[in-house]
Parts: sequence; C-alpha cells; structure tokens
Amino acid sequence: INHYTDAKDIWDNVKMLLEGSELTKEYRESQLYDEFEHFREHKEESINDYYVRFSKLINDMRNIKMTMPKLQLNSKFVNNMLPEWGRFVTTVKLNRGLRESNYDQLFAYLKQHEAHTKENKMVLERLAQPIAQPTTDPLALFSNVSNAQHGLPSSSTSSITPLT
Repeated sequence: INHYTDAKDIWDNVKMLLEGSELTKEYRESQLYDEFEHFREHKEESINDYYVRFSKLINDMRNIKMTMPKLQLNSKFVNNMLPEWGRFVTTVKLNRGLRESNYDQLFAYLKQHEAHTKENKMVLERLAQPIAQPTTDPLALFSNVSNAQHGLPSSSTSSITPLT
C-alpha cells in the first residue's frame, strides 16, 4: 500500500484485499450457493445450532451482496428440519406464513416446541424399530403336542390299506 501515490489506488487495493478479486468473489458465491442448496439439519443437532449455522450462512451470503427472497430463505429453513419437527413446520406454514415472517421469527416460534419434538422423535424411533418378520415356514404355527394326547392314532400304530 505504501507504494501507491493517490487515494484511489490505495482504496482500490484495500478493497480488493478485503473483498477479493472478481474471480475470488465468483468462487465464494458459488460455494455459498452450493452450501445453501445442500443445507440440512443434522441428526442430534439442537434447533439453536441449526439456527446459528443457517444464520451464519445467510450472513456470509449478504456480506458479498448475494440476496434471496424471504420466501426462499424461510422455505429452506423450515423444509430441511428433521422429521420430528413436521407437525410444527406444518403449523408455521399454515398459520404464520412464509412470506410475512423471517427465519428469525420462525426460529423463535419453533424453539418454543423443542421439548415436544423430542417426544415426537422418541415415538418415531419406536415406530422405526423392526417388527418380527412373518415366517414362511408352513409348519411354524403347529403345536408340539403329541397325537396321543388328542386321541389320534400315532403313525406307528395306524395302518394304511391300499385302495384296490
């Protein structure tokens, strides 16, 4: 910076150091779009951690002047939460709307229901446990009771007469 002679050259150099070159900005923008596209709540992640990660991503996007409609941001935030949030996400969509609210307000509403989602998660996990598979063995349901107990002839005492 010391070797520049006028203020405009100094400012342009400082600006490039802070913002990066055009190629660097395009690369960073591409990275952020990809990160946004693949953004999901992680298993075992609290809603606070999910919200902080999402907010950081959006702030990084705003820092390089990337903008997205509020509806798109809100949709991304609620539609990529884990299944245990399902009924609360539906309530948000029906009652609060995704156009009028912002994701900060949606977080505040959903945060109130975190204890209920833990209950939902336990129910979903119980439902996901495997149920005993039905057997294909046709004799599996027969009892091990001997024929003598039921007054039926045993195979050793019964005789078979051929038909003539």
